[in-house]
Amino acid sequence: MAALFASSVRALSVGCFAVAAVLYPILMAVIVFNVILRYGFSIGSIELEEIQWHIYSAAFLLGLADVFRKDANIRVDFLARVFSERARGLADIILLALLALPFVGLFAYFAWGYFLTSWELGEVSPHSSGLPARYLIKFVLFFAFLVLFLQIVETLTSRLKEFRAGGQAQAGD
Repeated sequence: MAALFASSVRALSVGCFAVAAVLYPILMAVIVFNVILRYGFSIGSIELEEIQWHIYSAAFLLGLADVFRKDANIRVDFLARVFSERARGLADIILLALLALPFVGLFAYFAWGYFLTSWELGEVSPHSSGLPARYLIKFVLFFAFLVLFLQIVETLTSRLKEFRAGGQAQAGD
């Protein structure tokens, strides 16, 4: 069951990252098109500005879980040099359980409410020519943090298993 959870979360994280990777070239095309319209033809577009913000936000958010899974996130490991491998593993477990998991869980929880309120209000852009359905990007915010939460749970579970296995190996030496 744990292996199924781990592989499902990994697939979800990788899938979200793949979507994010596709969104960046689209974002660049929208930016170039917007610049050409604005500076080449003196046509400004609120829709294109908002599409840029939404695509950038979605791409950034959807990439979070897989970046975390790959351990490619920025870390402050100034103490890692003085800790043993086992102490670093224990520190990771403690920090994941006491800081990352509650923070990301609360963020996902409140993002869900943020999305629901937007959905119920039928929130649209405050600009008359802006995008409709602002709740879509708010759903992406919730979804991305939910996937990140699941990835943290999977990572924490994996690190706990590794820590226990390391403790048994040392006890047998």
